[in-house]
Amino acid sequence: MKTDLIVVSDLHIDTWEMSRKIKGKRKDEHFLDFLGYVRANAKRLYVLGDLMDLPPERGGDAFPSNGAVNRTVEALWNLTNDPDMSVTFIVGNHDIGVSGLRINSDFTLPWLGRLAIVYPKLDIETPKGMILTEHGHFYDPSLTLYAGDLLLSTYFGEVRELPAVTVSSGLARNLQRRDAETGKKIWEPGVLKSIPRPKRGCRDIGRSLVGKFMRSTPPEVKDTFRIDHWRDAAGSVLTGYNAGQGNKKAYAIFFGHTHVPDVHTFENGNRYFNTGDWCGDTPHSTYLIIDGDGHITAHDWISER
Repeated sequence: MKTDLIVVSDLHIDTWEMSRKIKGKRKDEHFLDFLGYVRANAKRLYVLGDLMDLPPERGGDAFPSNGAVNRTVEALWNLTNDPDMSVTFIVGNHDIGVSGLRINSDFTLPWLGRLAIVYPKLDIETPKGMILTEHGHFYDPSLTLYAGDLLLSTYFGEVRELPAVTVSSGLARNLQRRDAETGKKIWEPGVLKSIPRPKRGCRDIGRSLVGKFMRSTPPEVKDTFRIDHWRDAAGSVLTGYNAGQGNKKAYAIFFGHTHVPDVHTFENGNRYFNTGDWCGDTPHSTYLIIDGDGHITAHDWISER
């Protein structure tokens, strides 16, 4: 009998082409095997954000004519059209191109098939109670630095002398696939183009703000932050949710974003799971299984743990 739900996050499929082989295969090859397992053994697949960088982080085509990205997108697309399977995508901070859509829990387009796109979070009802899910980036203080990097890399040397409101307007237009100055639309359905970078950007004039932050932070502090900070955030979200609910309480919460797989049980028995990642520069290939009774287990595909 099929299990109810499988959850993954932070695939970052645009990093797989150059990933080193593990057990004789690249990440994209392992993931295609994993999708075969999902199709055969689950009713639903949830992706908790960060499929890939849209627009591409380093410029170029979002979907090259061949390679790991195209193979993976095609396999996911085929999965969404399986009548026995539903796929739900919760938008993450790297999926900036997707977040330009008007998204809610009822969002559908004819060409999306059985794919549901949700932002920013989704609650799952099980016989045991509710499971809260979201990407997790709202609790990341370094995203303020990330936004600064984006602003510098896109506009440094062009609009830095302009009032802040002009900079904000130009940035918003760029993220909406519009010309930063004229507002003219430069994106059409079915065509995803990267935003051109100026010749001088933050990576040319010095290291990024996030990079400086990470290099100046001791490893032991970074490791603690990556785990404990999100455990605390997850506990607060669960407490706040349950304080306003009736009989259907939440007993678990899922985050992604950190790329650090984690399972933590709070003193009251509620649990926090971080779905880890499948990024090309990490050894992880983690996922969660939720059975028909609401029981949750954490696994790693490649290591078979």
